[in-house]
Order: sequence, then structure tokens, then C-alpha cells
Amino acid sequence: MIRTIYSLKKHIMEETDYSATTFLEDSAFRQWVRAPTPGTDAYWREFMRQHPGATDGITKAREALRLMDARTETDFPTNEQIQRMKGIIKERTEERPVRPLWSPVWRWAAAASVALIVGLGWWFQMHQTSSDTLYQQLTAQAETPLLEKVNTGSQSLLVNLPDGSTVALQPKSRISYALSLANNSRREVYLAGEAFFEVVKDPQRPFLVYANELVTKVVGTSFWVKAIDQEQKVTVSVRTGRVAVFSRTDAAPLSANREQDEVMLTPNQQLVFDRQYIHMQKTLVPQPELVNSAASVPTFEYRDAPVSQAFSDLKNAYGINIDYDETAMKHCLLTASLTDEPLYEKLKLICKGIQAQYQIQDDHIVITGQGCP
Repeated sequence: MIRTIYSLKKHIMEETDYSATTFLEDSAFRQWVRAPTPGTDAYWREFMRQHPGATDGITKAREALRLMDARTETDFPTNEQIQRMKGIIKERTEERPVRPLWSPVWRWAAAASVALIVGLGWWFQMHQTSSDTLYQQLTAQAETPLLEKVNTGSQSLLVNLPDGSTVALQPKSRISYALSLANNSRREVYLAGEAFFEVVKDPQRPFLVYANELVTKVVGTSFWVKAIDQEQKVTVSVRTGRVAVFSRTDAAPLSANREQDEVMLTPNQQLVFDRQYIHMQKTLVPQPELVNSAASVPTFEYRDAPVSQAFSDLKNAYGINIDYDETAMKHCLLTASLTDEPLYEKLKLICKGIQAQYQIQDDHIVITGQGCP
């Protein structure tokens, strides 16, 4: 562990490579995120203190790993689903008695094992990402030859695009792009499934991601796109920068007049598109992350401080608007240490201290309460 961490530190110091890709590729970093210890926590805190330029890349990589792991767990059948499949298997094996060629116990066990394998295979087949119709139509209409990458494994697949951008392609997902992407006037890629993009900034050549009914347009930023064919919703979540998202009603290529109804997203915001009802909703991501560098992030340590200071710190650190009645809460004081808490836990503790509540309304947070005497 110490040797691996030292190798990463030496590489970063020599190459000054602070991108999320660098950290995602390092086994010691992934182990720290997935199974932190006091020792590794202390190391990485000190590392970010000594290398503040690496904080953004570390934050992106941590978020990517957490989302990957959370969605992998979500996609796996639950114990309840497995037990239900076993029940169906048992009923079917009992309904069809077989001429005894060996011990009845072993016969049932073998039949149940085969049926369970078939049942699990059916479950995964029903939940795996396939090439959706729009993806096939769009790639077929491309003016230049496309190269396709398919992730058939169980881990994230790193795809390096010709323009220097990177894609963390999730399992059961595929992406297509032109070999001439680095020289095209518009950098266009086509996604079926889920991926985390880290796009090289180029204001003269926008980067476009076609994913089911949504098109995401960026110049240089990092964001998630989740567009799984079997799921009703398509989601675009922004980590850094700004992106414009707009919907398509067919598989025709993008034209200029289609950008009139675009929705702008900033860090910690996401757009959820309901494919059935053709409805888009702008909201906050489930786990907002700090958007500023370590040097400009407040300590979140308060001692008899006005609660307005805490709300201002949160707004600046996470890039999220927080609305509250300044007059009613101007006398509310806060004493708390919130350094290591995620955003929503910070809000929960603050509201508990001033007898208030918070709600997420679209892309901002609203604080309500009677205030302090």
C-alpha cells in the first residue's frame, strides 16, 4: 500500500497530472475510496493539502467510483428477488416428477441448480443494456465511419477519445465515435448505457453526446449520462463546468433549430427526462460535491456564528442556491463542526439547531422555520 501510494505521488509530482483518470487508474486510490482506514484517510488529506491542484481530480474520481459501486449494487438482484425465483423453481420442479435415476435429494438439487442458473440468466438478460433503436439509427446515419467500444465486463472501462477526452464506460454500455473526432468541427459521440465523461475544453468545437432522446452539449466539463434502454428515465448529471441539454423526438441528426429549448445545467445539477411522458425536470444530484478548490473551501467550523454565514458558505462551496427568510433568521446563531459531513447532513444538523426544515425544490434548497427570538 505505502509503495503504491508513493508511486502515485511521485507520478503526479513529476507529471503534474491531476485528472480524475489518473486517480481512477490507481489501485491504492480505489481501495481508499472503497475501504478507507485512518491511515489512508490521513495520507490523502495531507496529499490534498500539499497538492491543492489535485483536489478537483480526486473529488471527480471519488464521485465516479461511488456512483459506479452504488449502481452496480442496485443492478444486482436482491435477496427477495432470488428467494422468489427459488420459490418458482421449487414449484416447477415439484410439478414435474422425474423418473428416479439417482437419489431424489440430489436429483432435486441438480434440477434446482439448473433452474436457478436459468432464472438468474433470465434476470440479467432482462436487466442488461442493449443497443437501443435510436442508438442504432443515429450511428447508421453518421457521415463518417465510427469506432465502437463495448464494455462486456463487470468493471468500468476507460475509453480515450481522439481529442484527449476520456470516458468511464460502465458495464453493459457502448459508445461510438469517429476516428476523425479530433479534427471535426463538432465532436459527436453516441451512447447506449451509462458513462462518466471528462471533456477537453475547446470553445470552437462543442462536444455532443447523443443518448436516447437527449443531446448533451458541452465545451469542456465532466458529467454523467445514464441512458439505459430498459429504463424509463434518462439522466444527465454535471460535476464541473456547464452543459446544455435538449431533447430530440426522432433519430434525425442534430440541427441548429433544435437548441431553442435547451436546459442549462451547472455543477451538482441534473436533468431527468421521462421517456414515457416526454417530460424534463431539472433538480439536484443525489450527493452534491464541493465545486471549489481546497484553498477556497470554508472550514465549516462555527462558534456563535450567524446562520446566514453557514448558508452563504454552503452556497459558495457547492454552487447551490439556498433560499431562506433572512429577516426571520437574522438572530439565529450556530455553533457546530460540519467539516466532514456531506451537504444534506450539514443542512440537517443546521436546521436541527435552529428548529427549521429544508426542502429541495428543483435546482435549489429552501429553508423554512419560525426563526430565532
